[in-house]
Amino acid sequence: MAQGSRVGRGPLSRIGALLVAVVLGPATLGACSDGGDGGGGGGDRVLVLAAASLTDAFTALDGVAGQHGLDVEFSFGGSQVLVEQADQGAPADVIAVADPRLLNKDADALVFARNRLVVVAAKGSEVDGPVDLASPGVRVVLAGEGVPLGGYARAALADLGLLDAVLANVVSEEPDARAVLAKVALGEADAGIVYGTDAESAAANGRITVVGDALAGEASYAAAVGPDAPNPGAARRFLALLASQDAQRIFERFGFLPA
Repeated sequence: MAQGSRVGRGPLSRIGALLVAVVLGPATLGACSDGGDGGGGGGDRVLVLAAASLTDAFTALDGVAGQHGLDVEFSFGGSQVLVEQADQGAPADVIAVADPRLLNKDADALVFARNRLVVVAAKGSEVDGPVDLASPGVRVVLAGEGVPLGGYARAALADLGLLDAVLANVVSEEPDARAVLAKVALGEADAGIVYGTDAESAAANGRITVVGDALAGEASYAAAVGPDAPNPGAARRFLALLASQDAQRIFERFGFLPA
């Protein structure tokens, strides 16, 4: 498993707990808490703003962080919102996003994992793959254009020559992958494009199905010390933890690809 890579370093909406429970099941509710001490009580406090698609993996990482003397508090949301809030002075020690380009270019950031893009369909939908997203009458939900997932999805559709036709079928644009999943799971759309890791969790609960092969392109996840980090030393230790074999094994267990 890769140990992470360094790149030039380039936002805080919360996930509704009930909405996530509908899609991914009650076990995920604890992962959506942005308060409490988690599994690392008693260590150096680290506030981490993280992309919604990292919820399950980062929550599992909390126990390992505690073993390294870190008491981590997570807040999950859309990557672009996390960056915007940090830039406006939110006291984040670490920002972890689904697109390295969102981070500032004047400092180091760690690329620590990758993710696939897949098409998910509601139960009973006739969508069998990406091409069906362009069929007349199919209700499609995508992440917004300014959201990393939305950009990745549009690039993948353009690569297939389907972008314009699919955009004509879009009934909703959402702030992150889990909101896209919720729309599909609740039957408010026939299909959507999400990260493979989120799709696997929802499919395991029988809410949606994954159709077709993974789309072209992959998401890269990067993390950096926040611009106004209250505890930069602990933040740097958390970044080192993300690159460790312990963390990489957790990411692999949740379906992420090595950096």
